[in-house]
Amino acid sequence: MSKPTRRQGSAVYYARRVIPKDLQKTYGRREVWKSLGVTDFEQAKPLERLQQIAWDDEFIAAKAKLLPSAAPTAPRPPLTPTQQAERDSQQFEWERENDAYWAENDPYPDYEDLTAEEQRIRDAVETARERWEQEQREDREFARQERLAEAADAKASAPAPPSALGTPLSAVVERWAANQTNQKTIDRMKRVVAWFEDDMGRVPVEEITPETVDSWVEKLLKKTSPANARTKLSNFKALLRVAWLKARLIPSNPASGVTIDVKADPEEDVQPFDLPALKAIFASPIYTNNERPEAGAGEAAYWLPLLALYTGARLNEVGQLRPADVLKTPYLDQNGEDQEAWCIRIVADKKDGLGSGLNRSPPSDG
Repeated sequence: MSKPTRRQGSAVYYARRVIPKDLQKTYGRREVWKSLGVTDFEQAKPLERLQQIAWDDEFIAAKAKLLPSAAPTAPRPPLTPTQQAERDSQQFEWERENDAYWAENDPYPDYEDLTAEEQRIRDAVETARERWEQEQREDREFARQERLAEAADAKASAPAPPSALGTPLSAVVERWAANQTNQKTIDRMKRVVAWFEDDMGRVPVEEITPETVDSWVEKLLKKTSPANARTKLSNFKALLRVAWLKARLIPSNPASGVTIDVKADPEEDVQPFDLPALKAIFASPIYTNNERPEAGAGEAAYWLPLLALYTGARLNEVGQLRPADVLKTPYLDQNGEDQEAWCIRIVADKKDGLGSGLNRSPPSDG
């Protein structure tokens, strides 16, 4: 079996191989040498074996080029255990003969037997050979890095393949948002999708069924109030309606038949402020020191509680009043006389998106 060897005057180990006779004319020499790049014998042994295998492949390819071209043949069947054992035996015998040949016919004289000039030439040749091999390794590494970079660029520039799992809800939101102008409305819809995906995972819109929506509603009702859950469901229905009617991604709206009942509870009705609460409100610095908090919308902090106190209206009703809603209204007093009183008018105004849908009648007396 071959083993790593050193050349005279060099501490680096080499692999050495006799070129097959039918290839020596092609190579122009009888043997090949290859620097293993290490000075430790134990490190050199596996490297030398790998180099011998590489030469095996190289010589097989070189011999194939010498053969006349022929029609392609069927792949050779794998060797049987007997054939493999015979092949290994032939390989071992060849290596034994190769070692014996070099033991008796080493064409290289000992370094010490060379003249000073011959030693200088051999040193120069060895140095040039090692430099050339190092340059070859660097060139191959540079080429490899270039191929990797080109492959990475090609992968980055290639269009992403279509998702095999279906259309994500985020894509439906983008389709719906194209016709929206209010960013708060868009953000609210994104939050609804986030709630759904937190509970149910990133389910493609094509896979959402009525049962999926039912399961989500059950989870919603465990985390939030029925009224809040119904609002989120309403937004979710609107989004699925876009996927159905505009994007044509689904044959129907799977949430259309899902509802959330919010039953009125008398105990949960708005209760009037008691006297301590009213004293706390109207004894605040807004009324005692004429202060206006930064988050109080200026004069609204002063007037809205007063209007709510004297009218009984909700804050969202008095908060949307305009100057045109404050007016004098005629009425008949207890004696049947015509009188006038300043009143506020709270009505639904669909055009402006104002009002609560309630009407507040003017007072019956001054």
